[in-house]
Amino acid sequence: MPPSTERRHRRIEVYLPAQCRVVSPKGPHGHMEGKTRYLSPGGAMLLLPAPLPRHTRLMARLGGGPELRSQVVWDGQFLRTSLGAVRAHGIAFTRALDVPTVTQILKGMARQRHLRVPTRFPVVYDHLEKQGRGTCFNLSQGGMFIGTTDLVCAGDEVIVRVTIPGNRDAFAVWSRVMWTNTVEGENAFPAGMGVRFLELGPAEVISLSTLLQKLRSKTVPLDQAR
Repeated sequence: MPPSTERRHRRIEVYLPAQCRVVSPKGPHGHMEGKTRYLSPGGAMLLLPAPLPRHTRLMARLGGGPELRSQVVWDGQFLRTSLGAVRAHGIAFTRALDVPTVTQILKGMARQRHLRVPTRFPVVYDHLEKQGRGTCFNLSQGGMFIGTTDLVCAGDEVIVRVTIPGNRDAFAVWSRVMWTNTVEGENAFPAGMGVRFLELGPAEVISLSTLLQKLRSKTVPLDQAR
C-alpha cells in the first residue's frame, strides 16, 4: 500500500499515457499500458490493468517523455473509475527528474486543474468536414474524455457539441485533442481521446457550469448505454 511517510517531492495530479516495459537482468519481457495519476520528480502513481509485484524493474515512458528506469515500490487495490477498473501502483525513478525532463513529459498535455465529474452521455464532434460521435465518460470545466473509435490526431482541433437528452444545457466549444487511447482492450481504458476546451464564451461558461452542477447533484438523466 502507499507509504505514509512525508513526501520528499511535490507531486501534481495529471493523467498521461503510461507505457511500461518490464525488464530483468537477462533482458526485456512484458509490456503494459495505463495512465498516470500523480507525477513528481521522484516517481509517479500509475493506473494499470493488472498487478505488478513490488521491486519489479521497469522502463516507463510517461506522456511525451523518454523511457525512465524505475521500480515498483507499492501496489494497491483495484479501483473502479469512470474509465474502468484499474490497479494503482507507486513507482520510483532511479534518478530524480530534472526540470527539462518534467517539461518534456508534460509537453503537449493539459494539466488537469479542474475537478472531473464521472458521467456518461453522447457527444458529437466536428473535425474538418467530417463528424464523429462518442460518449463523454468524464467532464470538467477544462475538458472531457470522449470514448470513441473514430479518433482525431493529438494536437488537432475539433468542435465538441454537447446535448443532454431532456435538458436545455446544449453548447458547442472549440477544443484541442490532447491525447488518444487507440485500441480498446490493450489496457484498462476504453478507446477514446482527451480534449481540452479552448474557447469558452460567457454563454458556454454558464451552460457548462450549470451542467456540471446538475451532474454533481445527479439530477441529469444520462444515457447509460455505451
